[in-house]
Amino acid sequence: ISTARARRIMNDLASKGFVTPQKSGRSLTYTVNPDAHFIHPPMTHVRVGNVVEAIRQPGRKGQQPRS
Repeated sequence: ISTARARRIMNDLASKGFVTPQKSGRSLTYTVNPDAHFIHPPMTHVRVGNVVEAIRQPGRKGQQPRS
């Protein structure tokens, strides 16, 4: 995935309220909005935070999961 494509994806997520961008020097960091709901019809009842908690590694509370 190119840098330009990643930027477009993050801008799309931010415009839909899934993440909030924060300027940090010359770059941006993003905070996930755990209260956002998925927009795919069968998933509209699911909060993003529930999915993040489900995939978070044990012992890493408050930290972002690494891939």
